[in-house]
Amino acid sequence: MIAIDTKALPAMFCGGVMYRSGNLIRLSSLFLLCLAIFSLNNATSEDPTFFDVSEPNDHWLVYPTLEFDNDTYHAIWVERGTAWKAPANVRYANSADGVNWSSSEKLNPVNGEVAAFWNQQKPDLAVNGEHVAVFWVSSTENPYTIRVRQSHDAGNSWGDTMTLTTLGKENSSTFLSADFDGLGNLHLSWQYFEDNQGLRQLHVISSE
Repeated sequence: MIAIDTKALPAMFCGGVMYRSGNLIRLSSLFLLCLAIFSLNNATSEDPTFFDVSEPNDHWLVYPTLEFDNDTYHAIWVERGTAWKAPANVRYANSADGVNWSSSEKLNPVNGEVAAFWNQQKPDLAVNGEHVAVFWVSSTENPYTIRVRQSHDAGNSWGDTMTLTTLGKENSSTFLSADFDGLGNLHLSWQYFEDNQGLRQLHVISSE
């Protein structure tokens, strides 16, 4: 007589199901991994979508800066003639979705006044809610000056241009960097020096 352990049958059956389920899970995971890799390869092989921020023209469009705050994109860039020391202007545009952009606007009042011959002279942009501030080095005077223009309605209209400070010698002060603090105060820092052989200092000016 052969004794059969009836209690072992459910365990053996369950074990078989677990074994087959384990294989099925591993195969499913492998399939999903292959599918993810295939999808990623297809995604990277597709052509990216570009959106036009500026109008096409024959000028150089250099030193772009992009900020996003309060559900609005803000962009500035330098537009100049086809030479590094050609007259230059700083332009601004905004967008609510990053796809459809406003017509660009020249912010500097004197045409060609923006001194941005090198990257360290590029204008800077600071945004805090609907308060937008754009800074640039102006060549309208000698020595050069730092100027600012501000908007309090997210770039839809702009106040008068203000001259903040006179620089050491022509274009000798560079590296503009602006930002708002948590209280909404606006700060601007830049490197100051009299000439290329002189001592250098970091200056800061604040709205508070």
